[in-house]
Order: sequence, then structure tokens, then C-alpha cells
Amino acid sequence: MTTRRSTASAARRIAFLDDWPDYLGWTFVAAVVLTVLFSIVPFIVVTVIGLVQGTIPSSDAGGVYGTGPGYPAFQPPFWLLWIPAVLTLLLSVVTIPMRSKLESFVFSVRGDLAVFAFVGFVQTIAAAGAFGGPQAVTLLWASLVWLVAVALFAVRGLVDLVGQAFGSPARRPR
Repeated sequence: MTTRRSTASAARRIAFLDDWPDYLGWTFVAAVVLTVLFSIVPFIVVTVIGLVQGTIPSSDAGGVYGTGPGYPAFQPPFWLLWIPAVLTLLLSVVTIPMRSKLESFVFSVRGDLAVFAFVGFVQTIAAAGAFGGPQAVTLLWASLVWLVAVALFAVRGLVDLVGQAFGSPARRPR
């Protein structure tokens, strides 16, 4: 009786682990959507308002990433970039023990995720430098969270590639 229960419990755990990459895929989609929403959209809104008002600084003064009289019309809430940064870091930590089961777009799965995390890092640095806002220091710390995610994805991806290169059956994706 105990053996049957433990076998059923183990089967449920294995089934959950097999389905887990699907949930991670949704986590990745959420991180991408939140990164675009919290980093790119605010720049677009501020730029459009500046175009309509005619307050965008000259290219010598930084252009759409600069400051000037009446520009930016408001300080975008870039501190929200902490949400996708932490979500991506969580994704990078949770996927460490997993084999590469998520779909790949360009590079290996973890290579794609590392590239995305690097894009988030660059957007966070751009947001920290834009407009000379008071949230620059907060965003510089958030950029470090992105860099840790980049490093974790890259190192784990290299471990997968080395394992595959030397033919280790334990490292081959299913």
C-alpha cells in the first residue's frame, strides 16, 4: 500500500516536472511583455508627447533621451522594471536543474533567454540614464539583477553545450 502511494506520488511529481517548462514559457512571455510595457512604452509616450508639444531637445542635448525645457512632460515610472528583472532572475534560477525543453528561437534555449535578459539590462541602463531622473540609482541596481540573470542563463547554457559536445547522456536534451 505504501509502495503504491509513493509510486503514484513519484509519478505525479514526474508529470509535474514534465509540464513545468510550459509554465516557464508563460513566465518568459510575462517577462517579455512586462519589459516592453515598463521600458519601451514609457519612452514612446514621452517622445510622442514631446513631438506634439515640440519640446524634444536637440540631438546635442540628448534628443529623446535628453532633458530640456518642458521635456520630458513627466518622469516615467521606470522603477517598474524591477518586476521583469526579478521575474527573469527567478526564471534563470528555477531553470538551472532543468534540461533544455523549452523551444528555442535563435540560439540554444538558455542562449535565447540570456539575450532577452541582456536586452532587459540595456533597456534598464537606458532608462536609468534617460532624463536624469531620481530613479537612476534604483535602476542601476535593477540592471545588476538583469546581469545576474544573463550570467546564470549563459553559464547553464554553456554547461549544456559542453555536456552535449562530449556526448554525456545525462546532459542531452530529451
